[in-house]
Amino acid sequence: VGTLDRARRLGGLRMTLLGLSLAGELMGAPLHEDVRRQIEADASLPSLSAGVRARLLTRRPAPLSLAGRACYHLRTRERLGDRVRYGVRFLTFPTAVDWTAVRLPETLSGLYWILRPFRLAGKYGWKFVRGRRSSGEDRPR
Repeated sequence: VGTLDRARRLGGLRMTLLGLSLAGELMGAPLHEDVRRQIEADASLPSLSAGVRARLLTRRPAPLSLAGRACYHLRTRERLGDRVRYGVRFLTFPTAVDWTAVRLPETLSGLYWILRPFRLAGKYGWKFVRGRRSSGEDRPR
């Protein structure tokens, strides 16, 4: 079984093609015609590739926000099921920020899985609401 067939079966074809595309663009790596055709057939790859290229070629790229990283990772997945799994994991899997934001005794550490969505909603939901208000998006027409 070829690498691209395995990547497709595992849901990583877009990520593999992105890496190959960047290798071709930035390093001049020769790409097989079949690989080139698959890269051209994926409408998401040009913008993903441009974004990665821009960050790689910028001396000091600004760090991506949590939401920016999540959107990037969602866009690199071609299957809906993989996007859903990533989204659920993103929303529920506790990180070091969650552990430091709320200190719980070890016996209650399982609650971090429940607290994370609320912490994210509190932090980013409020920013979203404020942004909509300042842009006038929530005003009646």
